[in-house]
Amino acid sequence: MQTSTFQQGGINVDAVKQLLLNNREDHVMAYLQEKLQGVCCPVHGSIPEIKLIPEPGGYSVDLLNDCCPAFTALCAAKVK
Repeated sequence: MQTSTFQQGGINVDAVKQLLLNNREDHVMAYLQEKLQGVCCPVHGSIPEIKLIPEPGGYSVDLLNDCCPAFTALCAAKVK
């Protein structure tokens, strides 16, 4: 008699897609945080706080605390 560890009913494809998406977002966020490490606004002392926004084909990055144009430009230069 054979036994199987495969569940009856198959795999929940939506759950697997969500796990892969979350894992990918974690990797992208960690990469961006590493690139922004040590960045500080020379005028206001702010450090970057970012949020990923999913888009078709990838992500865009939103700087949540863009205190001045110089800080925004500094963060954008570091992320590129």
